[in-house]
Amino acid sequence: MSAADLYRAALTAGAEPDPIRIPLAESLARAGDLAAAAAQADEALASTDPAQRTAGVRVAAAIACHNGDSGQAAALYSWLGADMDGLTALSASPVFVGTGQLTNGRKSLEDNVGAPPTTSATAMRNAALGVIASVEGRGQEALSLLGQAVTQQPSTSSFTPDSTVALAALTMLHSGDTARARSILTGAIRADRRHDVFGVRHRLLAAWIAMLSGDLSGAVQWLPGAEVELSRRDRLFAESLRTGIARRHGDTGPLRQHWQASMDALSAYSIDLYTLLPVGELWVAAARLRTLDVMTHHLDRAFAVLAHLGDPIAWSAPLRWAGVHAAILTNSRRISRRTGRLLPRGRVPVPTRAHWRPPGAPGCGCSPTTWTARRWTAPRACWPTRAWAGMPPAWPVRPHCTRTTRRLRPRCWRSREISGRRPPRQTASPPPLRRHIRRHPRDCPSASAKSLNCCCAAFLIAISVRNCSFRLRRSSIMSHASVGVWAPNHAPTCSRCCGQS
Repeated sequence: MSAADLYRAALTAGAEPDPIRIPLAESLARAGDLAAAAAQADEALASTDPAQRTAGVRVAAAIACHNGDSGQAAALYSWLGADMDGLTALSASPVFVGTGQLTNGRKSLEDNVGAPPTTSATAMRNAALGVIASVEGRGQEALSLLGQAVTQQPSTSSFTPDSTVALAALTMLHSGDTARARSILTGAIRADRRHDVFGVRHRLLAAWIAMLSGDLSGAVQWLPGAEVELSRRDRLFAESLRTGIARRHGDTGPLRQHWQASMDALSAYSIDLYTLLPVGELWVAAARLRTLDVMTHHLDRAFAVLAHLGDPIAWSAPLRWAGVHAAILTNSRRISRRTGRLLPRGRVPVPTRAHWRPPGAPGCGCSPTTWTARRWTAPRACWPTRAWAGMPPAWPVRPHCTRTTRRLRPRCWRSREISGRRPPRQTASPPPLRRHIRRHPRDCPSASAKSLNCCCAAFLIAISVRNCSFRLRRSSIMSHASVGVWAPNHAPTCSRCCGQS
């Protein structure tokens, strides 16, 4: 017998409903019965007791976040105003930040400094401060605060908009620290209770990490079964995962089916900062299916949230990288303009940009292709570009371009990062652009604006020699990419990495 059954039995026996209503709503919500929990929370909102009303706002806002309506949750917290207690204010801060209200998120923490420093409250405060630090560009401080929040093991009795582990894992995922995110999720999954709504959330995030790492079979194993009743937020993540797995397998039929199910969940969802990963995945899938117009409204909302937060690089990087994917798939300059704000700030050699040719465009001669390939595979070139230029072609190309890339490929793979040895100095290669290109991965910090911009621009240049992209094993920033994302069904197998097309 569950806790919700015991509370219902107490109500049936004639117990006073007001003290039981909030614990009953939290028990129902944690068990996944969000509709019944919302009914109990709405009754608490109409109470004349301020404490009952505050608790009702806390539970109702958490239910709204699980149902994909973070805007309603932020409105409930704003309606409560200064009457928020310590636990409610700590729950409200990440919600405000997720909806683009960074000032309100800071204020909710500052106005409730006097809350009792319990283990649960301290963990929730550190998680909220970590999310704010990640938005403000203080990446190392954010990871430290989130790590403290996870290790403090907060109490699981209260129902919150999101778990501390999920907030930490999402922040680490967007920052490129997938290994640490996988570690904290693995520990949380071991301690999760059966049929708990946060347990499903943790498994979905673990499946997302497995998909980004190329372990598609492992991602499928983490997905919940058809018999599990999911909240709207979990359903969006689950269907987006199935869409991403089908796209990476190259199965057009399942891809279209799961993409349609994902769009059904996304159409009723209020996009916030914590759902940018599914939005980016569906953006690439829409480009693959040539249905980009359907995503226009959702993308506008996603970029509006980022704009309200000052366009933080740690959170905008995966979405803009998905835009680069979509632009390459559709050869769309309109998408390139949206994601192209990254490129001018990167250290991109200006002469090479003039030689970029979209796939299949006329005028792709051997001379500019050879020049571009040699320029970007020079010993002092940025290390992702050398690896990208060494991959086999992802689609049929002209014979002379294929011969050029085959001649240049052995030199690409004799790099310091791939073989572990410093490449020999080549006197016949073009002079290096010392002012424009980074020399070593240690000069390209992960999740920084310049390193991401350099990688995005490098991929566009690598396309000029008709090469596919691949997952860079030594770059945490490229954990958002995967192998063979842009390769059609007839593309050759990529033997350099995980063997996918």
